Parts: sequence; C-alpha cells; structure tokens
Amino acid sequence: MSWKRVTLTNQDIMASKHMRLQDEFAKIFMLKGAPAAAVMYGAMKVRDRGNYYFTPAAAAFAGNLLHSYGAVDCEEPDVRSLATLVKNSTGGDSD
Repeated sequence: MSWKRVTLTNQDIMASKHMRLQDEFAKIFMLKGAPAAAVMYGAMKVRDRGNYYFTPAAAAFAGNLLHSYGAVDCEEPDVRSLATLVKNSTGGDSD
C-alpha cells in the first residue's frame, strides 16, 4: 500500500469539504483503534493548500473514504512541512 493524496479545490474548501474529510477519517480511525502508523496530514504552505496526505496504514483501512474524495497514489511527502491533522497521540498502539 502506498501513500495517498487528496487534493481539494478552493471551492471545496469554501464548502468545508476538507473538514468533512477530516471528520470522516477521524471516525474510521477511532473505530479501528487509532493505529499509531495511521496518520492524516495537511499541507501548510499556501501554494499547496488543499492537499491532504495519508500514510499507507491510514489508506489500508480508509480506502473507500479516500477513493470517494478522489485520492491518488503519491510519493511519501516530507512530513516536516505538513500539519498533523489526525494521529494517535498516545503512541500506545503500534498498528
């Protein structure tokens, strides 16, 4: 399984589609026990606005959701340049 990227338009963002994506992913994430390796990131740079990234572990259980938002395979991004949106903050689960 590879990294996935969802790209939303400015119109999508104005319609709060990014918040629905994050909320829907967070619900699935919690139902799966908040696996530590499953993380959702969002771009912080204005030029990259609308790009959301999902680790392979996240894509493994949220594939249908990501597909419904037009997710595509992508290279692993430099997560240091991204905002962490959904992750296991306890570190207690390994997958």
